[in-house]
Amino acid sequence: MSFAQQRLWFLDQLQPGSAAYNLPLALRVTGSVRIDLLERVFAQLIRRHEVLRTTSRAGGQPVQIVLAVRFRAREDLSATLCETRDAEVRRLAQEEAEQPFNLGQGPLVRVKMLRLAEQEHVLL
Repeated sequence: MSFAQQRLWFLDQLQPGSAAYNLPLALRVTGSVRIDLLERVFAQLIRRHEVLRTTSRAGGQPVQIVLAVRFRAREDLSATLCETRDAEVRRLAQEEAEQPFNLGQGPLVRVKMLRLAEQEHVLL
């Protein structure tokens, strides 16, 4: 493991289940979105970068275990009333941001696309 991976693993052992090191991001996307293509792009990105799909287990010393790519991408909010849709997007974004990563099981990257309408999406 790299020094940075060892440090994160060590900090996770001190405070398991913490979302302190999560890097959440929400992007509003307007226009036509090909979800299937977006899924393939993220899958390829994760496939090319082992660090994005590497977990660590310890039997005294942490070691890398490289996993297959897993991707969870879609949630359709288009049937939600406009008055409550923005609140639901904020709630889902906050929920994703606060969900800790399990360094022993993975995945270490989560991507979700919220469909608000045919031409409006939010990428988390």
